[in-house]
Parts: sequence; C-alpha cells; structure tokens
Amino acid sequence: MNFNIKKKYFIVAAYLYMVIPVMIFMLTWLKLYVGIPMAVTLAGGLFFIYKNEYKDSLDTIVLPVKDIVIITFLLFLWVVLSGSGKLFYETEDWQVRNAVFRDLINFKWPVVYEQKGTALAYYLLQWIVPAGFGKILGWRMGNIALLFWNFAGVLIVYMLLVLLCKNGKKTGLYTIMLIFIFFGGLNQVGRLLEAIFGGAPPILWGSEDGWLDVVNGYQYSSNYTLLSWVFNQTIVPWIAVPLVLLEKKVRNYAYIGLLVLPYAPLPFVGIFLMFLVLGIEWCIRTARAGEYRLIFCELFSIPNVCAVCSVFLCFLAYFSASKNGMQMGRYETGKFGLEEWAWLTLFFFLEVGVYALPLWKIYKKEVLFYAICIAMYFIPLIRVGLGRDFCMRAPIGLLFMLQIYIMQYLVSEKAFTGRCLKTTVVLITLLSLGGYNAVSDLGAKVYEIKVSDQFPLYKDDIKTLSDKSADESGNFVAEDYKDKFFYKYMAGL
Repeated sequence: MNFNIKKKYFIVAAYLYMVIPVMIFMLTWLKLYVGIPMAVTLAGGLFFIYKNEYKDSLDTIVLPVKDIVIITFLLFLWVVLSGSGKLFYETEDWQVRNAVFRDLINFKWPVVYEQKGTALAYYLLQWIVPAGFGKILGWRMGNIALLFWNFAGVLIVYMLLVLLCKNGKKTGLYTIMLIFIFFGGLNQVGRLLEAIFGGAPPILWGSEDGWLDVVNGYQYSSNYTLLSWVFNQTIVPWIAVPLVLLEKKVRNYAYIGLLVLPYAPLPFVGIFLMFLVLGIEWCIRTARAGEYRLIFCELFSIPNVCAVCSVFLCFLAYFSASKNGMQMGRYETGKFGLEEWAWLTLFFFLEVGVYALPLWKIYKKEVLFYAICIAMYFIPLIRVGLGRDFCMRAPIGLLFMLQIYIMQYLVSEKAFTGRCLKTTVVLITLLSLGGYNAVSDLGAKVYEIKVSDQFPLYKDDIKTLSDKSADESGNFVAEDYKDKFFYKYMAGL
C-alpha cells in the first residue's frame, strides 16, 4: 500500500519548525515595540517564500505506508535512546542543559538571575516550544514535549533527505535511514592507532569521538553523539542543509541560513561557508550570462532582507551579551610541528578523507565538495569561545553534506552496476566501521545503567543556573547583563 503526498508539505513543515521558536522568542524576550516588528518581518519573509515557491506546487512523492511506519518508529526510538524525554540515558552535557530547560520553565522570559547579576544568554531556541508546554503542564510533561519536538525535527530531516535523494523505494528509504542514524568517522581505528603511537589506552568501547584527546583534543562527532550531547545545536542545521539543496535559490539562502544562527552559532559558520560557495558559483554563472540585475534581485530578495532585519540583528545582539561567546583565536595545543601536522592529517583522513576519496570520482566537478574537504582539514585549528567547541560543532553542517553525497550515490541506480560496484563496496565497508560508534556507544550506556542500577539514568545535579556565579555558568549567561546592549535596549525586562 502506497500513498501520495505533496512535497511542499515537508518543506513548509521544515520552515515552520525553524521559524516558530524564533518568533516566540521575539514576542516573549523582546520589548513589544521591538519584537512585534521583527516577528512580523520574519513571518513576511516566509509568506513570500511560500507564495512564490510552493503555493501552486503540485509535485508529489509516492511512499510505501508500511515502510514509512517502520522507519518512523525506528527514528523515534533513536531519539529516545539519545536521551530526550528522560526515558533512557542522559550524557554529561545534559547536566547544564537540564538546568537551562528547567529555568526556561520556571522563570519569566527573558530569564534573569537577579541574585547573581546574570541573565540566560545561550542558544536555547530548541527548548522554547517544549518549555511553553512545561510552563503549563510541569517539568515531566515538558520533557515529553521535548521528546516529541526533537522527534518531529528528526523526522522532517529524514523526509527532506528522501526528497533530495529522489528515491521513495523501499531500499532507498532504508539506506537513507541507516546512514542518517549510524554515520560517523573511523574513531575506533583512530583510537587503536593512538594507542600504538600516542600512548593512549586501547579502549574500544563507547563512541570514541574524542580518540585524539591524548594528542590535542580534535573531535568530529558522529550523528548519534550529536543527538545525545548537543541536539539543541544539531537538528536545525540538519534541516537547513537539505532544505537549501532542494531549493537552490539564492533569493532564499540568507533566510534559511540565518534561521540556523539562533539555534547554533558555531554550526552556522560551517553552513554559511557552504551557502557562500553555492551562492558564488551561481553568481559567476549568472554574471557570465550578463544578468547582473538578476544577481542583485536574488541577493537582496524580500526573504533575505527580512531575515537580516529580524533574525540577524536580534541574535547578534543577544549572543554578543554572552560571557565567553565572542572570544576567537587559534586552538591552543602547545607546540605545533611536524608531528602535530601528522596527527591532524590522520584525524582528517579517518573522519573525512576515507569517505571523500571514493566519492571524488563522482563529485570531482563540484566546487562545494572541495570546499568542504579543505574546510574540514583546517577547522580543528580555529578556536571560538573557550575550549574545542568550534572544532566539534562548526563542522555539523559540513559533515551532513558529506553524508548527503554518500546517500545520493548509494541510492542511485549506477551504484550497483559496472565499475561503480567497487566504490559502493568500499563505502558500505567504511560506513559499517563508522557505524560501530553508535553501536558501541549504546552498549557503553547500557553497561553504565546496569552498573549504576538506575533506569532511566539522569544527569540532573545542577538543577538551575540561578544560584551560580558567572564563572560557574560560563558561556550560558550574560555577566552584568544590565550593561549589555541587548538587555538595555531590546529585552522586555
């Protein structure tokens, strides 16, 4: 049994998923005479996109009902196993994230901690809608709302990937799902090599995303790790990448890209790079055709200008108030000589290069493919804020684009024919090795639950940031918030 569904429904759902929390923030955290015009401007941009791109679209996709139901259940289980809903296991990062979520539920918006002279200034948009439910129904139901909100985002991502890969057949649907859930670098291989040459313990249990910790701390995260540790910075960037590839319209690039900024400032940097490359390519082709007026109209379209005048201005001010968020520099690793370059190259090869090499024959004419590889090599050397967060989070969109390249190839008809078969076998082997991250990570969590004799296993000791100093809260708060531009002129205190 199959059913036909219009493609525009999934695309509109993706836009609404990103836009609604931003509008809620504008209407509840800002002074009304600031927030209402910004929210109306943002909504106006979305209206123009819908009217011009999708209102009259009749394109449909045929999907097998049984398989979609099974896949939907498996994606829901994946979200549960990532910690959402407090039904399984929470990673250590949930300590402070639970505190942020609880404060969003218990405090008036904008959240201010008068006792410590600080205010919440973090990328909290993923919690906005569930926190609204929590304010009405309490902490427990707020977490259930968070589970379903995260699941809705993951399901939207999956359907966008199906549309992008243009494959609604059974094998294609399951291939996309498996890559989506299990994608990761060859961390276990890296850990083994580090044990041999770097003196690290040969641990082969857990995700091992930080396999280079002993040398310099570089880390690219697998999809399961991202969903388990930083879902708030992950789901919307995952939505934005296939969404812009489905549209391929420069007149909407800034609108989509800037919607990532409130959710994930560091992943926004990687996505900005992608959109910049795509935009420059289009501008060059259009300029060669002599259509300079078209370039201007597309770049300064109503949706793009609406996003700049609302999202960009609002969240530039908001994040500028953060205690540590605007610090930049080189990621400090001590000396950096030939040995360090060798480790960096090995890191890049095991996380990106092993996939990029077999894909090169297919995508060697795409500038974006080369841009991603070059960026992924040098990103570990950059620091924004404190620690290695830029290395771990800025590549989220870039890594997702690499996965899309793999998906599009493996679901194509040529993947299992002729000379392409060898490439297919190599990619499947690599994906299987990378997928071991999720399996071993899940196993490690089950073991910890057994040892602790707690199920579900929560990480919720901090409770609130209201009794923490600015130094204790780090980049989650604005220090001396009354002196910051956002809280002085924009926030609805």
